[in-house]
Amino acid sequence: MKLSKLYNKIKIIMSFLCIAFLFNIASACGKLINLVNCFSEVHLIVKGIGNKNILNDAFKFEPSEVIINGESKNCSKVCNFQKEENNVTLYFNDSINNSENMFYNLKDIKEIDLSKFDFSGVTTTKQMFLNCTLLEKIEFGKINTSSLTNMKSMFSGCSNLTSIDLSTFNTNKVETFYFFLNNCKKLKTINLGNMDTSSATTL
Repeated sequence: MKLSKLYNKIKIIMSFLCIAFLFNIASACGKLINLVNCFSEVHLIVKGIGNKNILNDAFKFEPSEVIINGESKNCSKVCNFQKEENNVTLYFNDSINNSENMFYNLKDIKEIDLSKFDFSGVTTTKQMFLNCTLLEKIEFGKINTSSLTNMKSMFSGCSNLTSIDLSTFNTNKVETFYFFLNNCKKLKTINLGNMDTSSATTL
């Protein structure tokens, strides 16, 4: 009788362990599927402790996964930070065609790496970094901007930027560059490569 009860208890414990194991496998697979299907990846360095925006509320897309200092977090545009300097990675499953206001007025972002961001369908970068006053560094890498038509106020108010490399930008369809470098007070170096302004109506 005692052996029977012990056997039943062991069965129950084993059942719970199996369920927990399968749940962890499913969770890991879900994250792996998200990473495999993601279109874009963005890396940020965010300064300060507490609740801070990592994307502007007006930006139309939300990340499918947010990693802060190596840990997955349940947040999208506002996240809580525990360190003075934080490494953030955003994964997007959506194909983004509009990056207008993406980081607009976010004053806690020190660095942005967009070298793995899919710009191929993006038509506007209007006000993308407007008033990012702490921003010191932007990395674009070899991105595809062949669909881009609007760069209005893209870097306007980035008063801490000292250099910008746009040498890989394809701008042959861009119609407006209006104010795109306005009030960049510390800017010393701009690499425009062979920037094409043939379609521009406002500079």
